[in-house]
Amino acid sequence: YPEFEGKVVVMTGVSSGIGLEQTKAFLQAGAIVYGADIKESVEIKEVEQKFPTLSFQQVDIRKKKDIHMWTEKIKKELSTVDILLNTAGILDNYAPTLDTSEEQWDNIFNTNLKSMFLLTNEILPIMLKQKHGVIVNMASIAGLVAGGGGAAYTAAK
Repeated sequence: YPEFEGKVVVMTGVSSGIGLEQTKAFLQAGAIVYGADIKESVEIKEVEQKFPTLSFQQVDIRKKKDIHMWTEKIKKELSTVDILLNTAGILDNYAPTLDTSEEQWDNIFNTNLKSMFLLTNEILPIMLKQKHGVIVNMASIAGLVAGGGGAAYTAAK
């Protein structure tokens, strides 16, 4: 995908799952990726060693202060962001509402939904100033079709 060559991508949830695979794909296409996750996995360390255009940062995206500190670092290093990809998400093991604590509910909503709002509010001014950019908020089929459990995850997606 030559259209991604040299593009700056800011993304969350890069240490595992879909986010890790998206990170690899963007890097293989020649993008510069600033990736965040609450934990650093063995896999993302390997990707970082293979691709010098990956800048990984451990960030608790549930916290506005942590997101702000990370985006300030990005702003100091770069003047542009082409793509924001809000991928981070956690599951609730298909727990029914009555088996979900308020703490679990808040954790899922803060990770899967509020983090998108917080990070978008940090990156959108850059995109507006440069008059271009793409924001992708990852969703799930669970947001459209609920199962027998997973109320928090379904509602957040």
